[in-house]
Amino acid sequence: MSTRHASYRITAALFLGAALAAAVTACDRDPLAAPRTPTAPSAARSATSPPIGAGGILFVGTHDESKGEIYRMSADGSRLVRLTSDTLADFWPHASPDGTRFTWVHRPPNAVNLDDEVYVADIDGSHPRAVTRLHTSVYSPRFSPDGTRILFTALMPDGTMDLYVVNVDGTGLVNLTNTSASSEQFASWSPDGARIAFGSNRVTGHQSIWVMNADGSHVKLLRDCSTGFGCGQVAWSPLGTELVMVTSVDRDILTIDANTGATTGYIPTDSAEAPKQPDWSSDGRTIVFASQRGGNGTFDLWSAAPTRPGDLIPRPAKRLTSIDRGNEHEATFMR
Repeated sequence: MSTRHASYRITAALFLGAALAAAVTACDRDPLAAPRTPTAPSAARSATSPPIGAGGILFVGTHDESKGEIYRMSADGSRLVRLTSDTLADFWPHASPDGTRFTWVHRPPNAVNLDDEVYVADIDGSHPRAVTRLHTSVYSPRFSPDGTRILFTALMPDGTMDLYVVNVDGTGLVNLTNTSASSEQFASWSPDGARIAFGSNRVTGHQSIWVMNADGSHVKLLRDCSTGFGCGQVAWSPLGTELVMVTSVDRDILTIDANTGATTGYIPTDSAEAPKQPDWSSDGRTIVFASQRGGNGTFDLWSAAPTRPGDLIPRPAKRLTSIDRGNEHEATFMR
């Protein structure tokens, strides 16, 4: 175990996608024509899709289509099923709490990321429909624990990012953060739906971990990462007691206390592996993440239990995918 991991030090910055400088149509405008609808899977494929309930994993794969499609599989990497099949790019899947639907970002391949929308479909990929009509870049939609709302990140006209929540039927769109001086992104609900954790560069100047009430009130700094150049990509444990996050430069995956922000564990990683986008299993015991640690030059999905204080050796990671011709990433567990 390296000194860096043994001491649980953060010396990293949030892994961020490049923010595109572009104008976004105001969110209170009259709705425009609905975005293009993705093609649902064929009836034959849907009928033969194996049942994958709680513990399954949704993810983005580029092994069939370079633009990205949505897949699901069992937690051990078996029973792979493709959920989307169309001419557009599909990203950031997340299953509803009852496992009957999933939400994701639908993106025209040549739109320079300015025509994303949040979509919802049945868990087999059928009956897709648009939830938003924002005509901007959107990221990381997440169902609320009661399945009635979707939390997501949206790019604003000034180049910053804000957190939004919307009802699953597309009504009740609300900007929760609405700040022009900072960006808030990649948010996660607490298991009871009362709070939201997110990454933001407000106050500290570097991405740190913040928590607020679900209505956007009572914003609190949970983990100051300014001395380590930032942290983010946060996900709340279904047990409610911990969050998992990623730092950059060293690219640590750390678990932290949901009330104090203190480090509670880590997954051994290396900056060359570029680990990203961690999420918790439904029982809160293991974490799935994307990494290039397989040595094939692509991102694969891995899972591991966090190494805890008192463990004599780091806990091993299990490889879930090994498809050399593409990347698998943006994985989330089905609850």
